[in-house]
Amino acid sequence: MTPARRSGRAGAAAALREAGLLVALALACAAVAWAARSPRLPLRADARLYALDLKFPVLSPERALALYRANAALFVDTRPAAPAQPAGGRRPPHVPGALTLRAATFDDDLLAVHDFISPSDPLVLYGDGNLLELSAIGSRLQARGYGGVRLMSGDLGAWRHAGGPVAEGGGGG
Repeated sequence: MTPARRSGRAGAAAALREAGLLVALALACAAVAWAARSPRLPLRADARLYALDLKFPVLSPERALALYRANAALFVDTRPAAPAQPAGGRRPPHVPGALTLRAATFDDDLLAVHDFISPSDPLVLYGDGNLLELSAIGSRLQARGYGGVRLMSGDLGAWRHAGGPVAEGGGGG
């Protein structure tokens, strides 16, 4: 092997080492920048921080409680089933008298409560605090002719904090 060829290979090896170091340095800088930047958006949109484009009026838990006490609306629990809840078993804590309509089993749930609600009934949907999920269920109700849909901000904890009653357990439905 000639000395010129050896120096060519040594130069290529040096260039590869430098390229590897530059890539490692770029990755390190990117990792530091990613770790140092502000927190990401929350997994649940908070109506106090973000203007949500919702189709339905949003009620505070206090306003929803006033409707409940005046018997002026039916309440609909949209929270997913608890993982440990057996089919037909006891319900998790809920607003007394609330009907259950879950996103995953919407059609079956609506069929189960069909005899208890009419399209003219005012409905207040509540869930785990995710207004976008509530709005999606409200849209599905609206598509089936239910017009008086409202969303309660917050979750069952906010309802309790506002002074709302909570039923513990009870049959499914």
